[in-house]
Amino acid sequence: MGTSQRHQPSVTGQPNWGKSSLSLSAAIKNLERLNTLDNEDDSSNNENKDNIRTTPSSRQSVNNKQRERITAAYRRNVHNAVSRLIKASGGKKKVASGASRALGHAGVVVLSNFLGAISEISIKGLSGWLAEKGITLDGKNWKEISDILNDLCSDTVIGMDETAANQALSEMLQILDNTINSSTLDVEEVLNGCLEKEQLQDIIDTFFGVYIYAHLSQNFEEKLTKKYSQKEVVKYMEDIKDLIISDIKQGVYGLNSTQVDWNSDEGNQYITEEFNKIISVFVNDED
Repeated sequence: MGTSQRHQPSVTGQPNWGKSSLSLSAAIKNLERLNTLDNEDDSSNNENKDNIRTTPSSRQSVNNKQRERITAAYRRNVHNAVSRLIKASGGKKKVASGASRALGHAGVVVLSNFLGAISEISIKGLSGWLAEKGITLDGKNWKEISDILNDLCSDTVIGMDETAANQALSEMLQILDNTINSSTLDVEEVLNGCLEKEQLQDIIDTFFGVYIYAHLSQNFEEKLTKKYSQKEVVKYMEDIKDLIISDIKQGVYGLNSTQVDWNSDEGNQYITEEFNKIISVFVNDED
């Protein structure tokens, strides 16, 4: 995914920024090697497809062992890239608390804004919520409502952190768009469903997964295009984003209440605690 404007990374002078860059480059080399193994397996399968008694070739057996080793290295390198970027941005405690303006602050703010808006809609109804903003619901489709949510919940784009948070919000709204288009539920029912336990956990995990990925993308994607084609970079970065979100979802089980006042300090603190658990997937406590 692209960003709305280009920014100069704010932590480039920090040693861990360079280490993060090296880890991301190593992860992409792992993906290159995995692609090569896939191509070799496809070639081997084509050679054996007419053989009735086909068995895995010795090359495929070797490739499977290599794939396991490279996949483990790939995950480790992606985690290291995230961990070192967090350290470059002030460390786990500063980032998770929202005290770091390089990474963390805008993510907590924008997600708090979004869940606060959804909470108000669940209490006042979509029509009542819009009326408070001086907007009428009459004749508005989901795209127009989505744009209103985006405008009211996003942060002013003045730096990389705000851009990353706004990108995460845009992708969350796109997920809701997909749900609305494939569901018989109306817009208000889908929005109210965001606060249900499982969906709320999914929203928090996915938002912060995209947010963390967006920081990696903004910091290093331009550098990668000097070595790879734009098409290759987009593909590799999408793979990395999917891994980050997947590992967050597998590694975080912290949500234990949906009765949170999202329009108070309680909601902000709750999101901060969840963000801290998510960061722990990538960074040890001794940061």
